[in-house]
Amino acid sequence: MRRFTWIVLVLMAIALIPVAIGLGHRGHANMKPAQRVAFQVTDAGLVPPEVKVPEGRPVTVVVTRTTRDPATKELILPDSGIHKDLPYKQPVEITFTPDGPGMVRLACGPDEARIVVEQ
Repeated sequence: MRRFTWIVLVLMAIALIPVAIGLGHRGHANMKPAQRVAFQVTDAGLVPPEVKVPEGRPVTVVVTRTTRDPATKELILPDSGIHKDLPYKQPVEITFTPDGPGMVRLACGPDEARIVVEQ
């Protein structure tokens, strides 16, 4: 019985070697890291007004409100129905993967900015 236990342990160790050296998760190796894009909500509005990102890659939008204007307390992505509170001087992150080329609108108070997803 003892010999059987050792054989099982050795076989399990051999089976785990590819996972230990990173070969067991091929799906993760092909995933691209999220591209980070930053916007500020200022007295002049959303800055910058436009950012370009490549298609097929996750995007993390970081928005920081630097104005005390009460109309700018919420960030809205109108096309996806996302609403996020924007606390004063605290970065807020939203991560998503664009469906394909096109435009993602961001609205904060009366101002808009956009993320252009390029092929």
